[in-house]
Amino acid sequence: YLCGLPGRGKSCAAACVFMQWRGFAIWRSAAEVVSDISECRRNGSIVRRGVEQYEGDILRKVKSATLYVFDDVGLRNPSDAAYEIFFKLVDSRLNRPTIYTSNVMPADLGKIYDSRITSRLLRGTVIELRGTDLRLANTKYVKVES
Repeated sequence: YLCGLPGRGKSCAAACVFMQWRGFAIWRSAAEVVSDISECRRNGSIVRRGVEQYEGDILRKVKSATLYVFDDVGLRNPSDAAYEIFFKLVDSRLNRPTIYTSNVMPADLGKIYDSRITSRLLRGTVIELRGTDLRLANTKYVKVES
């Protein structure tokens, strides 16, 4: 679980592991995966990159990846349906290499998820990235007068 304020390098750190991983690794925004499964439940299937996918296909990919990165966990308070889907996703990754990146500190996870998801997200190594916003540190300001 990589956490910290925006711009602290969480996704960059996860990308370093992801890029060096030897195996079937998948990187997805947590909200995108939940949204895809929600859409499958509403419409029966989805089409991504010209391929029709069903909920079971998505869940099999999540479970079978040797590494799965869920980026930006906890951006929004989930609906009951989204909560159930995310629980299913997290539960399918137990005892499998998984990286979760989030702006939500461990102490605040309980405000978004209950203890079942929180304990699953925090069961491995928790790394808090601190410091300055790396994106803003590289911002160049140009003043233009008219």
